[in-house]
Amino acid sequence: MGTDRQQRRAWIDTVGQVQALRPQIVLASHRRPGAPNDATVLSDTIAYLDQCDRLLDDHPTAAEFIQQVRTSNPNRLNVPTLLYSAATLGLA
Repeated sequence: MGTDRQQRRAWIDTVGQVQALRPQIVLASHRRPGAPNDATVLSDTIAYLDQCDRLLDDHPTAAEFIQQVRTSNPNRLNVPTLLYSAATLGLA
């Protein structure tokens, strides 16, 4: 369960490939009501995944990881997915 750095890099590469197509409309599956349906979600996703990789380099506990991600991204939705991610990554 969970992902490793290589899988996350592949995910980032795939999002980058979509970004390179310069879409005008992007429908995010997890977004705030009224948020724009534009390509900023792609760069936001890449930045979020990059940040998670940097945080994981320091081998945080689950609580530290969750707190750091939430503090850095206070407007992100889907906190249960973050909690699940910490668990599936095997963070103690």
